[in-house]
Amino acid sequence: MKKFLFSFLLLFVFNSMNHAQLDDVKGIWPFPPFQSSHGINGAFAEFRNTLSSDHFHNAVDIGEPDGNPCYPSLDGTVYTLERNGSNAFIRIITKVDNKWKHLTYLHIRPNPSISVGDSVKKGVTVIGSVVSGMGHVHLIERELGNNIDDYVTEINNLRKNGGLTPYVDNWAPVIHESSLKFYVNATPEQLKADQLHGKVDIQIKIEEINGTSSSQRNNGTYIAGYRIWNEAGIEIIYEPADAGVKYRFGNPLTLTSTMCLSKMWLR
Repeated sequence: MKKFLFSFLLLFVFNSMNHAQLDDVKGIWPFPPFQSSHGINGAFAEFRNTLSSDHFHNAVDIGEPDGNPCYPSLDGTVYTLERNGSNAFIRIITKVDNKWKHLTYLHIRPNPSISVGDSVKKGVTVIGSVVSGMGHVHLIERELGNNIDDYVTEINNLRKNGGLTPYVDNWAPVIHESSLKFYVNATPEQLKADQLHGKVDIQIKIEEINGTSSSQRNNGTYIAGYRIWNEAGIEIIYEPADAGVKYRFGNPLTLTSTMCLSKMWLR
C-alpha cells in the first residue's frame, strides 16, 4: 500500500479570506484607541465547558479594566438595555442600506443619562462602563436584518472586509499533533496513518491563540484545512477545493457536531 504524508494547511487567521462573507459592515473598536487593534480574551466559536450549559462562544471578548468607558462601534440608536447585574448590557441598532445591524455590549453598565431611543455616535458617546468584576465587554454582532426587530444570526466580529477594524493577529494557532486521528468514514473505526484507504474522516484539535495569558488561549478556530503531500514532501497529491480549506466558522450554523475537517477518498 502506498503511504501518504499529511500536511495540514491551517489558514487560521481571523481576517483571512472568507468566501461565505456575511456582510461588510465595519466598526471601530469600542475602547480607545479606536483605530488600533486590541487584544481578544475570548474568540467567536470558542467552546465553553460550563458543565450544565456547554456552548460555543457567540461573540468576542475585549479585555478592559472594570469601570472604563465603552463607546459604540457604529453610529446608531439605543434599542434596549439592562442596567442591573453582571450581565448588564446595551444594544445599539444601526441602519445600513435599509437593513438593520444589532450590536450588543454585554457586561457594560449603561450610561445613566442614556435611554432607549437615544442616538449615539461611534467613538464619541459613552454608552456605559465595564461592570465591576467582569474586566471585558462581550460584543455580540448579528447579521443585517430586513426589519428593525429581526432576531438574526450571530456572526464573527473579526472577519475580512467587516466587523471590528483593524484587527491584527500575529499569533499562530497551536496544532495538537497528538490529537490527529483517522477514521473509516462515519464509523468509530480508527485507522493508522499508514493504513489509509477508501473514504476517511480526519480529526484534529487546533487551538487559537491571541496572547500569552490563559484567557487568550482558546479553541475558536476560524479557518482550517489540509493538503496531502507525497512521501518526499515535495509534491501535493491532493487538496480540497479552495486551496485546501474545509472549515470556515462565520456563524454558528456552519458548525458540525464532530468537527471533522473533511471526508475524502484515498485510493
